Amino acid sequence: MVFDSYACNGNRYWTYNLCKEWWRDKDKLVAQLNTPEVMKVNGDRVQLYIDYLSTDAEMDLRRYCFFLENSFYPADNNVLLPDL
Repeated sequence: MVFDSYACNGNRYWTYNLCKEWWRDKDKLVAQLNTPEVMKVNGDRVQLYIDYLSTDAEMDLRRYCFFLENSFYPADNNVLLPDL
């Protein structure tokens, strides 16, 4: 998938604040994904990633931010998750 390497440095790099900054730049990321160069290299996967950014990504990122702040993932959907 596009930008898979983001996961390689994981929890040693990412912080709640860095995740918020990354999310604020989501529109720029989508614009970059729509460039011919990226589309040529990644093909149909680009649209899958754009679709993900428009749907489940926000909740997944909020859950990850909870993990970064608490060292565990929320056990259920009743936990108050951090804002982005």
